[in-house]
Amino acid sequence: MLSIHDIHIRDPYLLLHDDTYYLYGTVNDQGFSVYWSDDLIEFEGPRLAFEPPAGFWATRQYWAPEVHRYRDRFYLFGSVNDDDNFHRASQIFVADHPLGPFRTHSAGPITPRPWPCLDATLYVDEDGTPWTVFCREFIQTYDGEMYAMPLTPDLAAPAGEPSLLFKATEAPWIIRTDETAYPFGPDAIGYITDGPYLFRLSNSTLGMLWSSFSKDQYTIAAAYSVSGKVTGPWVQEQEPLLRSNGGHGMLFHDKAGRWLMPVHEPNQPALAERTVFYEVEEREGKLAVKGKAAT
Repeated sequence: MLSIHDIHIRDPYLLLHDDTYYLYGTVNDQGFSVYWSDDLIEFEGPRLAFEPPAGFWATRQYWAPEVHRYRDRFYLFGSVNDDDNFHRASQIFVADHPLGPFRTHSAGPITPRPWPCLDATLYVDEDGTPWTVFCREFIQTYDGEMYAMPLTPDLAAPAGEPSLLFKATEAPWIIRTDETAYPFGPDAIGYITDGPYLFRLSNSTLGMLWSSFSKDQYTIAAAYSVSGKVTGPWVQEQEPLLRSNGGHGMLFHDKAGRWLMPVHEPNQPALAERTVFYEVEEREGKLAVKGKAAT
């Protein structure tokens, strides 16, 4: 068993299914891994939920897996790369259980192949139409972008063209990569969009968590759709939701009914990142952070 405080992980994603918590995230370059727990404190694992088969196109950077239950199966949305950073993309995998084994579902990347993309998530709208929301990287656009694209009902392929939701610099708090303490390198200069996750508030407001940099550190923020639809238009909050040098969050309800947002902290390219849980609530029609949750 491992304590949650001992698990080195980035981009944590939690799924509660049949009274068990499943923790996914960026762990290694061998595939996508999963830990599991009864209490969010002590975890078993890791176990490879997806091990790339011989000949699989992606060779490294198995990043930010999310597992969504959809039509009684489990779909993993993960970012992968070959030997060229320009070919980073998101692909969909499927399994009958949260532990896997997952196998490829979409025929190659689900994101547009000419674009370097990452962090695809799943959103099912009020009409039951599945969408993926994903990031087009700043390494190609300078000003990172967020897109939504409809998927076929079986999640196997795009069902339309991607729609631009917003650009990174629409957030008034954002700073450029060369202004941060994170070592991107001299050639990686621009404004980042990371880690989208969509949610509904009790007043039907559609919101999105996403991450970038503000005042030298990694930050998680919220944006809200004016129309209530995934295609927006989207309006950025004037200030980040959380400035903790942590980010890439999502939302889930634990067994006690708390609404929790797991993030990785601190944002360091070493072995320091851990999952930290924040309790959130609705406040004046917006998402607000109450504080760190005890685990």
